[in-house]
Amino acid sequence: MIRLMFVGDGKSDEAVVPRLVERILGTGVAEDARGWARLHGSGRGYHKKLRFAILAAKDSGAAGVVATIDRDRDRRGARLKALREGRAQHRGSAPPFPTAIGEAVPHLESWLLDDPIAVRRALRLPDDHKIPSPTRVDSPKETLERMWRESEQPFPSASQMLAAIARHVDTARCSRSQQTGFGAFRDDVVAEIGPLVSAKA
Repeated sequence: MIRLMFVGDGKSDEAVVPRLVERILGTGVAEDARGWARLHGSGRGYHKKLRFAILAAKDSGAAGVVATIDRDRDRRGARLKALREGRAQHRGSAPPFPTAIGEAVPHLESWLLDDPIAVRRALRLPDDHKIPSPTRVDSPKETLERMWRESEQPFPSASQMLAAIARHVDTARCSRSQQTGFGAFRDDVVAEIGPLVSAKA
């Protein structure tokens, strides 16, 4: 098991991203989750917030950082570019610290909806239940919540429902991962955090 700091947009990210990282790396994760809005004292801009998060992770004893953002309605790639700049700026003044970054297009739920089998298993839907592509719906979040209501699975909250799906995700089944940003995120997690797992083996 490795201890990581996760930084994201809200409760869904806190519940889902650690589980996805576990699936990507095949190892357990102990997480310290923080929202972008709670990084007080970091300054404005995602590049400054990421540098602040890296310093906070070091101080807390975490082995690495995993930072995710939603593209939402932002300019194409602007937030992700800022995260890359923040990581590069930190590495220009300090030894490299394992830091994986990712951008969900348009939102985190699109990563989950891209694995139909994971959705069916978590929600206990029939094998022939139609799961729409994340690139063909207006809102992946609303689509998943609708299917959750139809399934009548007693998850206490939407975040826990999403986390249950994440526990079943297989990246090989995500056929739209390039469009949703999940493929690039997976590759960054393997490159940045993967060596920590190898070192513990």
